[in-house]
Amino acid sequence: MHVVAAVAGVPLFGLLIDIGALVSMFAGTLACITAAARVLLLMAHNGLAHGSLRTTHVRNETPSYAVVVTGIAAMLPVAVLAARGASGLDVYGWLGSLATYGFIVAYALVCIALPRYLRNHGTHTLAAQILSGLAGVAMLLALVGNLYPVPEGPYGKLPYIYLVYLAAGLLWFVISSRGKNTPVEKV
Repeated sequence: MHVVAAVAGVPLFGLLIDIGALVSMFAGTLACITAAARVLLLMAHNGLAHGSLRTTHVRNETPSYAVVVTGIAAMLPVAVLAARGASGLDVYGWLGSLATYGFIVAYALVCIALPRYLRNHGTHTLAAQILSGLAGVAMLLALVGNLYPVPEGPYGKLPYIYLVYLAAGLLWFVISSRGKNTPVEKV
């Protein structure tokens, strides 16, 4: 849009668009860090993460340690890739693709869990079952669309990197929850 604004003879609009995009990306990143910190806080309460991550700020009641950890986790891959000479567009594409796999898996799990949740709360309907099934099919199609045809270059390796990441997370869960009899908090 910056180039289009310059070609149109209003380069100031290009600068304003760039500033707007920067603010938008910052807000999106901050929202993801905040959400991840809340999940990490809950994981710590359930014994799946270090106990220090369950503490909250005295005055603001925010999960301050979890925010720092997730902030570092969000910044570290970008810093490493940038230090290795990757362009901003490549970093954005690679990490965005990895995040997309995570969203697809999370949404698919919601589609699977929704009918049972509704049944347990006495609000299950056939329409909800059908909608959940259709949404699950949409998630499957989105995943297939990301994997076939196999993308060239680094994008072809990202699904395998995500699977290793997912397997490591599942292994962590199995090891962390072994021998614990405490029920998981309901969200």
